Amino acid sequence: MALNHYHTPGFSVGYGVDSIAVALLGRGHALGLIPATFLFGALRAGAMRMQFLSQIPIDVISSIQALILILIAAPAIIRFLFRLPVAGESGGAALSSRWGKSA
Repeated sequence: MALNHYHTPGFSVGYGVDSIAVALLGRGHALGLIPATFLFGALRAGAMRMQFLSQIPIDVISSIQALILILIAAPAIIRFLFRLPVAGESGGAALSSRWGKSA
């Protein structure tokens, strides 16, 4: 905004959606966000070159990003749908805590 004093059309198209996806992929942890950011940045930058060189639509990259997010979110979705307990959660019955352990 320093030179024109306004945003040009298409200035930040999709950055909000990408940032949500990167936060989900990095699981909200600072060390997880760094590789997730590089992955999405490389995919986004490579999409333009891929379209230019091989005439493949940019939408292929969006589909790859969506597939990555579905695979990352799949365990939580399945746990929610089938109401499965989270691993490491101590909400089980007290009688079953010693099953399978030798005395």
